[in-house]
Amino acid sequence: MESEYWTGSLKYIFMEHIGSGAEMDIQTLKGLADVDIRTVAKESLVDIGNVKIDGSLSREERISDYIKQVKNPYCVQCNGIIVKMNFSQSGESLEDKLTSYFLSI
Repeated sequence: MESEYWTGSLKYIFMEHIGSGAEMDIQTLKGLADVDIRTVAKESLVDIGNVKIDGSLSREERISDYIKQVKNPYCVQCNGIIVKMNFSQSGESLEDKLTSYFLSI
């Protein structure tokens, strides 16, 4: 389902750049989301510790800059460990999810 790759802020960024020479199209984004952490070359992934976020930029500019730096918003490394992320369509933040989880136990 194509819409599953158009989540949250990524949707906004890619919609803003369609037709204007965007660096990533929906097919590229799908390929990045489908990276298998068991077979990906660790050296091909950006270490999240090297990513610098400029707090003076707007929210959209920070997200865009982050994606440019990490190259794959779904898969990075952190201190040598490969980390794969999935984005939820529920609209709930991680904080909301964790709060709900801890309140349920």
